[in-house]
Amino acid sequence: MRRQSSLYLVSLSCLHLLTYAGVEAGTPADVDPEVGNGSFESDQTTTWTYATTLTSWTVGSICILVPNSASEPWGGLQSGYGSMYIGLQGSGTYIEQTMSGLLPGHTYWVSMMVAGRTGNTGATIALYLDSTLQFSKAVSDTAFESTAFTAFNATGASVKIKIANSSPSGDFTVFADFVIITDGNPKLLNGDFEEQDTIDPWAYVTSVTGYESGGSRVIIKNGPEGSDWGGLDSKSGTYYFALQDTDDYIEQTVHGLSPVGTYTITFMYASRPPVCGTCLSGGKLSFFVDGVEVWSALPSNSAWATYTYTFAATTTYKKFRWENTSPVTQLVDNDKAVFIDNIVLPGTILFGDYDFETGGATGCSITSLTSWTWTGTICIFANAAQNTDGCTFDSYSGETYLSMETAGTEIHQTATGMEVSQTWVITWKMAACKAGAKLGFYIDDSLVWTGYPPTTGFVIVNHIYVATGTGATFKWQNDSPAADVEVYLDFITIVKVIPPPPSPPPPSPLPPPSPPHQALRQAHHSPSVPLLPLPSFAPPPSPPLRHPEWALDFDGVDEYLLLPIYKNMWDFACWVYIDSVQPQSAGQTTLMDARYSNSRQSRPDLGDDDAYFGMNGIGKIWDGVFVNGEPMLPLSEATWANLIFDEWIHVHLRATRSYDDDINVMSRVITGEEPEVVPGACKGRLASVFVWGSPMSDEDILAIGGMVYGSFTYKPYTTRLMHWFPIEEGEGIYTYDYYVSGSDGQARMFPRSFLDKTRIRTAQIK
Repeated sequence: MRRQSSLYLVSLSCLHLLTYAGVEAGTPADVDPEVGNGSFESDQTTTWTYATTLTSWTVGSICILVPNSASEPWGGLQSGYGSMYIGLQGSGTYIEQTMSGLLPGHTYWVSMMVAGRTGNTGATIALYLDSTLQFSKAVSDTAFESTAFTAFNATGASVKIKIANSSPSGDFTVFADFVIITDGNPKLLNGDFEEQDTIDPWAYVTSVTGYESGGSRVIIKNGPEGSDWGGLDSKSGTYYFALQDTDDYIEQTVHGLSPVGTYTITFMYASRPPVCGTCLSGGKLSFFVDGVEVWSALPSNSAWATYTYTFAATTTYKKFRWENTSPVTQLVDNDKAVFIDNIVLPGTILFGDYDFETGGATGCSITSLTSWTWTGTICIFANAAQNTDGCTFDSYSGETYLSMETAGTEIHQTATGMEVSQTWVITWKMAACKAGAKLGFYIDDSLVWTGYPPTTGFVIVNHIYVATGTGATFKWQNDSPAADVEVYLDFITIVKVIPPPPSPPPPSPLPPPSPPHQALRQAHHSPSVPLLPLPSFAPPPSPPLRHPEWALDFDGVDEYLLLPIYKNMWDFACWVYIDSVQPQSAGQTTLMDARYSNSRQSRPDLGDDDAYFGMNGIGKIWDGVFVNGEPMLPLSEATWANLIFDEWIHVHLRATRSYDDDINVMSRVITGEEPEVVPGACKGRLASVFVWGSPMSDEDILAIGGMVYGSFTYKPYTTRLMHWFPIEEGEGIYTYDYYVSGSDGQARMFPRSFLDKTRIRTAQIK
């Protein structure tokens, strides 16, 4: 079979094909991890029945097996997939299974179709991964929906999936079907119609690999050998496909999409030239997505053309259908054949051979790299094998990674097909064996980023790029000062950013909250977090809750913020805008640093590695890092280098114990004093800064961090807020604490020359 050029999504490790009922897959080695009996077809029954066992699943209490054909007693809903689905009757009932075959460090999506029993308004269904709640979702009682999904980063080779009825107590029943896991890589099969026995020169077929189909279906050889059908040549492989008569069709449900991804599907089309008296031209072809016609045309009978359709995936799969919709005016008109070939669903632009797997060779005698051009000395090393600098690394992306062996070595590739002014995220993994390694990233030969790969293992770097044209050349270069220092790369991808929906207008300012008291505190307290003694602080001045208009702008050279010394601090949070272009010393900078806090003395086993959040590391005091309310997983990769750049985000660090310190923010400084500043700090903007007096629950963090910047209030949480710096003073020397507790309530900006009003860097929030 001809190998078709392919593009991949940002979350991939390698090209996988997934097997579903009625669809042939690729080679046995190329399969996704698969949920056992995810569509519940292994337990067939002609009538609904209660079941205490289920193939591949462990049943908690009892579940209901419901055939689509006999679902009337349960409301008559049809799942639309297969012949069976399951029901969970009553709050707390569940099914679960442990699924293996995951690649640690890779992102996957779990999705399922869900519904509720007719009349059971208010029913909810929950999904857990390794006992951690991913969502509890209200379900429709009128139809199955495909919007129940979650993403996760695999921390091991397996994960336990649990589906539970999370409804209130009472006779609530929820339904589930088609539980799948995918890596976000669309799995369109046989897009160029090459997967069949040799045909010479053409033949009618009763089935087409990868598709459901009906009517008069023809596989035809390209070029003169297919002269009976006009001799057109699509220039794509050996064969193309024909739908000869009106109502003939092929369709395929493509799995493996990311529910938040944007994709582009393309295909070539033509119609049959008038080569015989009953073979009339003028055939019409229509294209459907999930049953909706999105395009139709009268194809040319003398040349192939290409159609492109872009869509946002809201589920992990889409159904595509091509149908001959030629009008029928007389019998002979039925023979208006239309042709299709080269169906491609890349999803988005990505670099070819993004994880250096295509060539297959390892070592330092590489003579060519698929899709890449380079100068200097390169090697390809197998994961977990010793490299030439004596280190053993695993990038957790495929089988191999690339080494730029000497300073000055570079690799580059040109990506095309971009949209002008569209935002893209370029991602790569980097590491080094020796200290002092330095990596430069260039776009069209202009240096746009410099970083210092860690010697502890691969880390992920994201860079925001706004396209200025339809293509660009991207280059990674070993810019280490020493000639013999290696830099390692893997998993280089580029993916389109989906713009968020418009922000709602900010609400009117709220009146001052009542003084904190135990009843208010208890009402907003999460049972999973122990109540701590109330801190002693004064109520905020009026107006207490203002929508931020100003931010401090840090130049990335010698500016940082130092909070007063506070006692019994727990969580730290801020609204921050991190610049994607950082100083050369960014690898040693921190977003938050309380590394010399009293927690080091109380926990000497932690050493200096306690309360900080850096570009390449995170302190052991934190048990969670949340961005816009969502946890960063795995925690070992939760560094500020992996945050979202060039936009406002809410970052919340949750502590496992209290500590005392004067916190440095946007700094490289690592002491609690006012030392001589080492050049190079975090570059970006800082708006509000918050210090919390107790650890926040996941639900509270999501409620706060998930809101659009400037449109939220902290009123429900004031009993736990110890200190708050809105940073709204504009030009000035200090920024003030609106929840003063045992301090002067002023955060200072350093170095001292920064106190000069001409050096205060403020910016309006946009």
